[in-house]
Amino acid sequence: MTRASADAPAWSRLVRAVAPSGATPGVRVLDAGLLVLVVALAVVSSSGLAPPAWEGPVAVAVFVAAVALAAVRCVAGPRRVDDVLLTLALLGYAASWAYRVLVYETGIDTSYPSPMDAMWLTFPLLAAPAIALHGRARGDRSRPAMWVDVLIGAAGTAAAVSTFFMVSGTRSGTTALAVLNEAAYVVGDTALVAVCLQAAFARRFRVAPSLWLRMAGAVTLVAGDALYVAAAAGGRPDDLGWSGATWPVGVVLLALSVGRATEDLPQRTVRREVLLVPVVGSVTSVLVLLTTRDDRVIRLLAAAAILLAVGRMALAFREVDALAGSRELARTDELTGLANRRAFYDEATRVLATGRPATVLLLDLDGFKEVNDSLGHGAGDALLALVARRLAAEARRGGGGREGDVVARLGGDEFAALLPGATPETGARAVERMVGALTASYEIDGVRVRVSAAAGVVHAPEHGTTTEELVRCADVAMYASKAARSGVVVYDASLDTRSRTGLQRVERLRTALRDGGVVVHFQPKVDLRTGAVTGVEALARLQDPDEGLLYPGQFLGLLAQAGELPRLTELVLDAALAQARRWRDDGRPLPVAVNVPADAVVDEGLPERLDAILERHGLDGSSLVVEVTEELLLHDHVTGRAVLGELRSRGIRVSIDDYGTGYSSLAYLRDLPLDELKLDRSFAEALAGDPRAERIVESTAALAHSLGLRIVAEGIETESERELVARCGCDEAQGYLFARPAPAEQLAELLAERCPVRLGRGGGGERAGVRADDGGFVVA
Repeated sequence: MTRASADAPAWSRLVRAVAPSGATPGVRVLDAGLLVLVVALAVVSSSGLAPPAWEGPVAVAVFVAAVALAAVRCVAGPRRVDDVLLTLALLGYAASWAYRVLVYETGIDTSYPSPMDAMWLTFPLLAAPAIALHGRARGDRSRPAMWVDVLIGAAGTAAAVSTFFMVSGTRSGTTALAVLNEAAYVVGDTALVAVCLQAAFARRFRVAPSLWLRMAGAVTLVAGDALYVAAAAGGRPDDLGWSGATWPVGVVLLALSVGRATEDLPQRTVRREVLLVPVVGSVTSVLVLLTTRDDRVIRLLAAAAILLAVGRMALAFREVDALAGSRELARTDELTGLANRRAFYDEATRVLATGRPATVLLLDLDGFKEVNDSLGHGAGDALLALVARRLAAEARRGGGGREGDVVARLGGDEFAALLPGATPETGARAVERMVGALTASYEIDGVRVRVSAAAGVVHAPEHGTTTEELVRCADVAMYASKAARSGVVVYDASLDTRSRTGLQRVERLRTALRDGGVVVHFQPKVDLRTGAVTGVEALARLQDPDEGLLYPGQFLGLLAQAGELPRLTELVLDAALAQARRWRDDGRPLPVAVNVPADAVVDEGLPERLDAILERHGLDGSSLVVEVTEELLLHDHVTGRAVLGELRSRGIRVSIDDYGTGYSSLAYLRDLPLDELKLDRSFAEALAGDPRAERIVESTAALAHSLGLRIVAEGIETESERELVARCGCDEAQGYLFARPAPAEQLAELLAERCPVRLGRGGGGERAGVRADDGGFVVA
């Protein structure tokens, strides 16, 4: 059903239902013939042209023809349950009229109640569910509550109608069975009307044309019964005139509704109108009980309606409880018990509508795919649950009196946090605590793993005032963090390549790449036994004409989004190897280490490109160390392993950077051809006063040595840290204690010495032995 047809007036949909365009020629002929017969009967009944004795047989003929038409339509159509029920209901109705005309009115059977009444009662019993099922929306299911509502309305209204018309006195029979029979007629009719009203109210009167046809037929039949009761109450049961045609018209309308395709209407929100039927039934039942004293059947009907209303209240409470549970389930992530995406968006929208400040955090776990691949999906789920528990606990602990902090899992390994009322300062501190809480290790199936995360942070209203805007900006910051591997990144318009400012900034960075704006600083690696410099790491900087010297966290994310990382990597390699050539010419054959992105490592053309750069500078493979990160295993690690094998065959050494921060540290050792492990700086920071951390570093160093690998400790800033990593078995170290990253010329003094480092007495957190030298830092 199109929107245009759904919005059309009810009368036009009824006309289309009576004469549908898709009917077969045979069915059209039957429809037309039956309509002509009904019109003729109405004219004859109202004009008095035919003898009264003809009216009954002609009506029976119409009923029989209608049943035949309904049966043909039912067989030829989709054969739905509601069509079968309605066809059987019409059959019972036609049989009751045939019995009345041929048996009851001829005096063959004058009993009351008679088989005629039993046959008629099958009609409302089957027609009511036929109407209800036909009006069911897509995704909707007939609920017990609807039927209870119908029975309340039917019983209450029947009691009121019976009281008004004194139905029990319209027949000569005075037995209890006769009175119950009369009441059954009224209850059946009111039940049909109640079902029609409920179907219309539940769908806001936007129902299919075929249902309009069905409801119109039922109401017409009930109207005929009401006119008959009124005439009988007035002592004129045989003087019906034109109203006698209402029964054939109603039956024909019902027959025409059989076998028609029902449009797949969307389910609509139920409104308060659906309460009209049970409320009217309940109120009228109370009035009947208060005003009626003599008729037991009428009082029983009213009492039944009230008892049903009480049961309906209990059912309503159960539905409300179920709806509350369903709503909670719909807003909760099943795995972690946190809020899900829907709940997070709803709560963020509510908070932002108040105008309060807020901080939004998006977190993406680095390397989550690896834990699934290495330990299985069950371990991955367990890790997500532990991360969720830790985030939620930190949010509760660090709320600082705030109420309403929401931690959610948006999907996969992506989490979010909403901190209502947090200013940029308090929000930043809370985010640092939450992200920091994730860095501790987790034990999964007896295996201890560590997790890191890329985090993007936004503040409202500084970065946006709508949920969608804030989440988009946080997503930009999160991916900038992931690209730069910088932990927490607060959104800045310069990071956003999808904004005008971001596009302009990316273009400036591209210009800097093209015009020689890449600047390479070098940080030495020192042998922990001798103090000699054994190599250097090349670190990229970018000279921006407007902002000066930029560090990786300020441009890597943008270049990654713009697809410029391969170009940057090639420029850094070229500059680093050019400097290595100059050092070699000076008699210092120092190898340079360059961090190569995972995308480049899985490129099978990388070995040839490195060959070309080395050849251009007259160097062999021993002058270069390629550093890769755990991100490599998120890509095609089979190809990556093959490429790294090619590099090692050329004499290029391979080093794992930030070893120990991911899920797959042992997988690196198993799968990748390596020469060196660079232990993440978090281990050096944890060594002081932590025997377990010391044992982990010792065992890692022993494992590396047993595999023929060298191990380098990163981030060494104090003398005590140097002593600890040396005692744990590390071979080399790198950090501010020895030298900050600086241009090659500022390392000249250190490299000229080429002797063990003479360290000062600093310790306890001081960067001992470091002094300024023309803006750089060298070992004193």
